[in-house]
Amino acid sequence: MFNVYASDLVVKKLVSNASSQINESWHSTVGSKAPKIRFYGGSESSDQRVAAAVAQTNLGKQYLLDTLRCLNVEPGDITEKNILSLDKEREGEKRLKSSVKFKKERRQNYMRKTARNRSDVNKEGVTYQSCVALTLDPQLLQRAIVAKEKLKEFEKEVPSLTNRP
Repeated sequence: MFNVYASDLVVKKLVSNASSQINESWHSTVGSKAPKIRFYGGSESSDQRVAAAVAQTNLGKQYLLDTLRCLNVEPGDITEKNILSLDKEREGEKRLKSSVKFKKERRQNYMRKTARNRSDVNKEGVTYQSCVALTLDPQLLQRAIVAKEKLKEFEKEVPSLTNRP
């Protein structure tokens, strides 16, 4: 039904692109077919699951209809309608995300978010960064130091230690 070597073709196609997002997307598709919490490596099931991921990447969910028809099983109207709807939705998202308008809005949202983060840093100062240490104002430290006389007064107020059995 599926050619195991088809997965090699998809991987070569994906690796030729510079972006790692495409590869991560494909690995996610494989993960949906063969989750890591189960072991499929000891049987042919693993190869078939990877081949299903390859088919889904290349053809979309349409591969399910083609597979059923190869097995002489006619998919029902509801199945066919749902699969076509999923593929249509996927194509719509792909078209939307590749549009210039969407990319501009995404960039603007990113810039707004980073501007908010920058203003937070200006208000609070740097809170997380390598080599950040606690630095206190020397005048503040002087006010925090208690004189010995004052310390003696505090000690008189505190009850002495009583050992109890």
